[in-house]
Parts: sequence; C-alpha cells; structure tokens
Amino acid sequence: MSNGQYEVGRGTKVRVAVLNDCDRVFPESTVFTVATTAVLANATSITVTVAPATTRIIKAPVWLLFEDATGKQVPVKVTADIAAGATTLTILAPKRGIAIGATAPYPVLLRNRTNANLTSDDAQQDVMTFDNDGWKDQITTMLGNGVSANGYFSSTDPGLKSIMFARENFKELYLELELPKPGCDNTYTKGFVFRGFAGVQGVPIEIPSDNIMNCNLEFKFRGPVTTVEPT
Repeated sequence: MSNGQYEVGRGTKVRVAVLNDCDRVFPESTVFTVATTAVLANATSITVTVAPATTRIIKAPVWLLFEDATGKQVPVKVTADIAAGATTLTILAPKRGIAIGATAPYPVLLRNRTNANLTSDDAQQDVMTFDNDGWKDQITTMLGNGVSANGYFSSTDPGLKSIMFARENFKELYLELELPKPGCDNTYTKGFVFRGFAGVQGVPIEIPSDNIMNCNLEFKFRGPVTTVEPT
C-alpha cells in the first residue's frame, strides 16, 4: 500500500467572517483588489474592484489583509459598511501603503494555526425495554460539532481580530475548515470543506516571558454543519 494514500494536514485553511445581526446566511466569497491608485499610509479610503461581485451588505467593522505581488502584506480595518457592488472602502488609515493590484480575500484566513481539530459532541439517549433482555441500547438524539484551532498569537491578524470582535460583542461567526486535497491524487484541488455558524467558546492567550505567545481557540457550531465533498 502506498503511503501516498494518506493525507497530511499541511495546507489546511481556516476562514472566518463575522455574521450580520440576525443573518444566518453564508457570506459571499469574494476578493477585493486595489484599483486605480496606490493607497498611502494616511489614506482613509480605498478604491477597489470586487470579484465575484457581492449582492449583500457586509457590516462593519471588517478586517482584511491586502497582499501585493511581492508578498508585502498590509492589514486593514474597514470602518463603514460595504454595500453590495461597492467600489470604495472606508478604512482606518493603514500603517503602510498598499500597492495597486494588492488583493484581500473575504472571508478572511485565520493565520498562524499549528493544528485544527473537528470534534463531535453528539447526544445519546439510553433505551431500555422488556424486549432488550437487559441489554443496553441507545439512540442518537442530537448531533453537534466543534473546532479547536491552536496556534500563535498575532496582534495584526485579521482573522483573530474578527474572532475577538465577535466574542466581545456576542456575535456569531461563519467558520470554514478546508482540508488539503486527498493524498497524492492530483485530480483534486481541495479536500473536505466543513462550513457552518459558530459561537466563540474562548480566546485564551498564553503570554510566556521566554517563548512565543499562543492563542488556542475554541468554537462550537450552532446548528448543522455543511460538508462539501473533495473537488
């Protein structure tokens, strides 16, 4: 048996987005691209193209990470709602300039994770009748899932900022866990994708004096989890 049939977690992606109030709809995946002119460090707006075009409002605040062709990354906080079809983002002045053509995907990646676990939290009800002759039986009454995402703390990571905002303001998150493609089969581009609405269970930050700061996150899905087969 070839070990190429086994899968390595390297390349797993965790994406998050803060849900609009009372909005239990998966956010529209899109990419914001800086257009027309470079963004200066003291700018308070960005002219962008949006592809695919969005059809629903994205409520502020929104944290994005713009990256240009050289790999330069600049985190940006969008401070006003993003209307459907908007071509301008109102932002908090970034610390550094952003080049034309720099892109920012949405929902945002939760970066600096060292591992992620999809956990089960099912409820079982014991069943005992005269017909069982004393043998224990059960039926499943509820299904549940959670995600733990251990990793390093980064003060500028848009994903972590989105999670902290959601927790502090009693909001739900869109949470997506995308696994790498199956083994060595190059006919696939991605593995299973698990998508759903989640609550933040905790944002513990470990701050050692002699080591890297950690932030090991815990989530609970609220309602069903949508499972997308490898493609």
